[in-house]
Amino acid sequence: MKERVIHDQNFKIDKTFYFQAMQWLKWLSYESTAEMERKKDLYVKPVNRLTSDDLKTKCWYKKCDYITCLLEKYIYGNCSREELEMITSYMKKPIFDLMLEKLSLDELNEAFFMVKQLQETLADQLKDKIQEWQANYTDISMIEAFVFHMLTHSTNIKRKIRRKEQR
Repeated sequence: MKERVIHDQNFKIDKTFYFQAMQWLKWLSYESTAEMERKKDLYVKPVNRLTSDDLKTKCWYKKCDYITCLLEKYIYGNCSREELEMITSYMKKPIFDLMLEKLSLDELNEAFFMVKQLQETLADQLKDKIQEWQANYTDISMIEAFVFHMLTHSTNIKRKIRRKEQR
């Protein structure tokens, strides 16, 4: 029998890893209307009628679905050590690549516009916005989640907030 990983009994939760798992789950679970249609088409089409690109895409969807299930098990405290290792291995990839894959060009343009606007706000307001989004990460839009990622990983933004905190 596999050893179960129960957050409060078998190991201490790493809050950073837990939040990253929440981010991955949000992004892997997100499907635009176009992506849902593409996925549906791939799943109903007989395998012998799929091109090699179709097969790669279908495999990618299946892998995303599998990792999503593992992440849900982890978040709800019921995954094995082996499953946790698979999650950890998968999460070594840059989530930014997944974000770019999932968002449309219009959504990306809207996000970059939002980042530009937020970069011009005061450091205190920016810090408050980042904390608000982090506290409500599962409820914010995909564009806001992308902007959150951009802001929390931007050296210039971090520097601006640190300078303000040092005053």
